[in-house]
Amino acid sequence: NGCMDIELMDIALNQVDLVAYEDTTLYIGESVQLFASTSNGISFNWEPSQYLDKDDIQNPVSTPLDSMFYVVSVTSPEGCVAKDTVFVFVDKRQEVYVPSAFTPNGDGKNDHFFISGHGICDIELMIFNRWGILLYKSNSLDDKWDGGYNEKDQGIDNYSIVVHVTYCDGEKESLFKSFS
Repeated sequence: NGCMDIELMDIALNQVDLVAYEDTTLYIGESVQLFASTSNGISFNWEPSQYLDKDDIQNPVSTPLDSMFYVVSVTSPEGCVAKDTVFVFVDKRQEVYVPSAFTPNGDGKNDHFFISGHGICDIELMIFNRWGILLYKSNSLDDKWDGGYNEKDQGIDNYSIVVHVTYCDGEKESLFKSFS
């Protein structure tokens, strides 16, 4: 009959919002916290779960041995699902840095002797004086020698160091150096 009828109705869309951030670079052996931001998500799933401390939380910690994409899925109370990705680039350079000198004079510049590097999972540092007496030993990259032994400053002298490093891929390296 040519008549038309229009009816307006409101339709509620139950969407879930999700932003995963941000792509990052780290050295092998380091960790990074992954972040998923949502205002209405109630459950999370990160894939692959490899190298994650937990795969069902909003912000897991990853300690990857290889570069990888992580996909996070979040579900809303209504059952809607959203996905986003984060890329973690793993720099596999393995390096150990040993200073050639330090000045433990309290001026705030080079007052401590320490080892640094990339891709190191285990370390042993030993510092000896010219007579072969072990003055300092450490198994942590966080430790720093202040130039003392038995609560006495050792002064300007020749020192020898032995460093044993185990990189995160299992490779081992030993260094023997002298400094003043």
